[in-house]
Amino acid sequence: MNEVTVNPWSRAFLRALPLALIFPLLCPTAGRTQTFAGPLQGFEPFGRYELVLDGVTMDARVLRSERDVSYLIFGEGLSSPLLLSLADHAVYSIDPQRLEALGDGAFDLAPSSSEGRSRDRLQGPYVERREAYLFAVDGEPAELRPKAPLLGRQTQEALRLADPQLVHGMAKLARQRLEQPAKGRDLSAFSALGGRLRLLVFFNQSCGICGLVLPRIFQAESELTPLGSAFEYYALPQRLRDDPLAEQLEIRGVPTAVVFLDGEPVGQLRPLQLQQPMDSLAKLLGLETP
Repeated sequence: MNEVTVNPWSRAFLRALPLALIFPLLCPTAGRTQTFAGPLQGFEPFGRYELVLDGVTMDARVLRSERDVSYLIFGEGLSSPLLLSLADHAVYSIDPQRLEALGDGAFDLAPSSSEGRSRDRLQGPYVERREAYLFAVDGEPAELRPKAPLLGRQTQEALRLADPQLVHGMAKLARQRLEQPAKGRDLSAFSALGGRLRLLVFFNQSCGICGLVLPRIFQAESELTPLGSAFEYYALPQRLRDDPLAEQLEIRGVPTAVVFLDGEPVGQLRPLQLQQPMDSLAKLLGLETP
C-alpha cells in the first residue's frame, strides 16, 4: 500500500468546509511523481458515476473494481487515466501502459515495473461528500459523483445507453453461453400466450442486485418479444413508497417484476427468482416446459 496520510480529523474538517475552500487544500502534492505499486484487478464499467472537471461534466468512462475498492477513470481532457484508490484515500494519474484490456470493456492494472522511471503521478487525497469524491487534477477541481437517477418508464435501449455496466453484463452472459452451450429451450408454451403476457420490471439505479439481474431479464426479453410478449422497465427513487405506481402494485423491494396476463397482475418475481427469469416465469404461470 502507498503512503498518503490524511488523518480522520483532517477528513472531517475538509468535509465541513465550503467547496471553494476544499480544493486548494487538495492540491499541494499534485504532480509529484509517485508510483502506485498495484496490481489491481477486475475493473468493470460502472455507469452510475460521472466526472466533473472544473465545473464541466466530462465525456468520461468510469470503471470500478469491487475486489480492490478502486475506481479507474478515462476521458477526454485527462492527460492520463485516473485511479481513485479508496484503500490509499488518494488519486493518481496512471501510466496507460500498465492497463491490460480483458475484453468487454474491463481492465486490470498491472504491477509497477521496477525498471525505468515511473510515469505515475500522485494527484493528492480526496474528500468524500455524501456519495461524491472531491479531489484535484493538475490543480483543477474535480468531482466523481453519482449521475442524476433515471425515474419512471424506460426501455431496454435507454437503460443500455445510460449504464455501460448493463452492456458489460450482457456481454458476459453471451460469452458464458458460448463457453457453456445450454440445451435449446422449448418456447411453445410461451408462444401460445401470444400478446397476453407483459412484464413490468421495477428497479433502482443504485441497487447492486438490479445491475446483476437486468442483463438476464434483457436476455429473456430477447427470447419472448418475438412471440408477442412485452417488457417494460420502471426506475424508482430511493424511497420506493414515494412512487404512486410502486405503492399501487405493492412493490416492497427491487428488483421486482410484476407479471401481467391479459392486462391483470397475476404475480411478482423477486430478486432470487429473477436470477433465472424464464424458469421462474414458467413456474409462476403454470406452464409446462420440457
